[in-house]
Amino acid sequence: MMSKVLKILLPLLVLAAGVWFAMRLSASKPAARKATIAEATVLVEVLRVQPSREVIQLRAEGVVLPDRVVSLTPLVAGAVLRLGPGLEPGARVRKGELLLGIDDADFRLQQAQRRAERVQAQAALDQELGRAEVAEREWRQLEGEARGGSKLGAALALRRPHIDAARARVAAVESAIARGELDLERCTLVAPFDAVVRERRVAEGQMVTPQTPVAVLVATDRAFVQVSLPLGQLDAIAVPGIAGVAAEDGATARVFAGGAASGASRPGKVVRLLSDLDPLGRMARLWIAVADPLSPPPDAPLAMPLLFGAFVSVELQGRSLDGVVRVPRTALREGDRAFVVGADDRLEVRALQIAYREQDDVLVASGLREGDRLITGVVPGAEPGMRLRPRPTPPSAKSAPAAPAPSDATATGAQP
Repeated sequence: MMSKVLKILLPLLVLAAGVWFAMRLSASKPAARKATIAEATVLVEVLRVQPSREVIQLRAEGVVLPDRVVSLTPLVAGAVLRLGPGLEPGARVRKGELLLGIDDADFRLQQAQRRAERVQAQAALDQELGRAEVAEREWRQLEGEARGGSKLGAALALRRPHIDAARARVAAVESAIARGELDLERCTLVAPFDAVVRERRVAEGQMVTPQTPVAVLVATDRAFVQVSLPLGQLDAIAVPGIAGVAAEDGATARVFAGGAASGASRPGKVVRLLSDLDPLGRMARLWIAVADPLSPPPDAPLAMPLLFGAFVSVELQGRSLDGVVRVPRTALREGDRAFVVGADDRLEVRALQIAYREQDDVLVASGLREGDRLITGVVPGAEPGMRLRPRPTPPSAKSAPAAPAPSDATATGAQP
C-alpha cells in the first residue's frame, strides 16, 4: 500500500519542484533596457552667402583676323634696282620703311627737259607782257574804244589772248614738272603702315608696271578676333550700335593665345556686331579689336604672339548685377534648387531664381539670404531635415576653373 502512495506522490513532487525552480529562475533574470541609437550626421562643405555686385563673365572661342591686307603695286614702270632688307616673307616692316627702288634715270632726264621748257615758256610769257605794254601805250594814243572799236578788238590789240596762252604754257610746264617730281618719289616704294610681309613677288632686275603686284602686306598695328555668341547673350554685354552703346563704349575682353583661358592675356574691346549670323551655328558674330597682336604684352615678354588665323579663347566682361549671389555650379541642384544648412544644422531645400548662368557659376537673384550656409558638395541620401555637420569649403574648391567647351565657336552660359 505504501509503495503505491510513493508511486503517485513522487512524480507530483518532482513536477512541483520543477515548477518552483522555473518560477525562481524567471523571477531572478535581469530586466531588459532599451538602447538609445544616436542620430547619424553627414559631413558637408558649405559657403557663407554674401550678396554683392557681380560682373557677368562670358567665355568664347574665336579666330584671329587681320585688320588690313594690301597687295602692293608700283605707280610707275621701270626696272627694280634694289630691294629693301625687310622685303622678305615673314619679316616685319615699319611705316615708311624702304621696300624696293625702281630705276629713275628716265624720269630725271624728263625733269631736266621740262625745266628747260619752263624757261622757254617763261621767256615767251615775258615777251608777250612786253608787247602788251607797247600795245597798251599805242591804244591809249589812238583812244581805240572811243573811236568806235569793240571790246574784242581792244583785247586783241592789247594782246590779252596771247598773254593768257603764254601763261597757260607756263602752267602746263609747271604741272608736268610737279608730276615728274611725283614720279621720282614713286620710284621708291615704302611701307604704307606697320606690317608683316606675307608674300614677295618681285626680284632685282625685274621690270614692273602699275599692274604688277610686288608684295602682300598684313597690318600689324591691330587685329580682330571674331567670336560667336548665342543671340540670347548679346544683352549681357555692351555692343556698339545696339541699345545706344557708343563706339568707344564696347565691352572689354581678354584674349588668350593657345585656345585655353589661362596664362598671359591681351586686352581687347568689342567694336562691332556683324550683320549676319554664323551659317553653321546660327550664332551672332562679334569683332574684338586687339592692338599690336604680334608683339608680346608688356607684362608677359615671353608670351606667344597672336598669329593670324589662330584659334584663341576670349573672356568677355558683361554688364554688372547688384545684390546677386555667385554660386558655383556644383552647388546647383536639379530644378534650380540649392541645399542649405539651417540654424539647427539640418538640411533645407531652397528654390532659386537665376539671374544669369555662366560656365562655372550661376548668379542667383533670390532664394538665398545673407549669412546662409550653402552646401557646395554632394550630400548622400539628401532629405529635408537630415542632420548635417558643416565645414567651410576649401579655397581651392571655390574657384576651381573649368576648361572651356571644345567647340569651334561656343560661348558660355549653357544651362545646367
